[in-house]
Amino acid sequence: IGNLGGSSAGRMTVRVPGTIWESAGQIDISNGFLTVTEGGAVYTDDLSIGAAQGQTGAVEVSGVAEGTRSRIESAGDLTVGHGGAATLDISDGAHVLAEKCAIGLYSDGAVVVGGSSNLDDPFDMASYATLRADGSLQVGGEGVGSLRIEQGGIAVGSPVSIWNSAPSGSGRLIVDGQGGIAILNAPMGLNVHNSSLVEV
Repeated sequence: IGNLGGSSAGRMTVRVPGTIWESAGQIDISNGFLTVTEGGAVYTDDLSIGAAQGQTGAVEVSGVAEGTRSRIESAGDLTVGHGGAATLDISDGAHVLAEKCAIGLYSDGAVVVGGSSNLDDPFDMASYATLRADGSLQVGGEGVGSLRIEQGGIAVGSPVSIWNSAPSGSGRLIVDGQGGIAILNAPMGLNVHNSSLVEV
């Protein structure tokens, strides 16, 4: 999604239950915006946000409609910051799932999960805005990576690593449940390297 090298940005919205975008390959978002809302769904092999150098990619996933949660599922990698600046916002019960997730891998990337205290059942983890990596969840790399978990949000990774692999890179994890509950679940541990920062 996006006009590489152009002055205009590409935009796409996937909305309402039953509306599905399915890609057999990789979805790249550079100089573009993807919104998944009101029960829409996106399925792909890999998702790269901010895929091209010098371009900005943004994704917003939010909401539940008719009992169906807005969602993105990547069978492989989810990369937020692969060459250009990237943001991913997950809110209001939406789910983003991947095999592995890297934030700020090669360029700056920021992810916010949560931001709503209106949970049907605060003890029902499925009702939280969710970022889940079945494998590793990495924050930081050659770029600046940031993961913020707010009220009504949960992030899962096995393990979760906060680090930097270059002098220009850094990793930052913020868990802020003010006004509600925010959860970080790291079944295989939380690894913090170098000059990375964790705030709870």
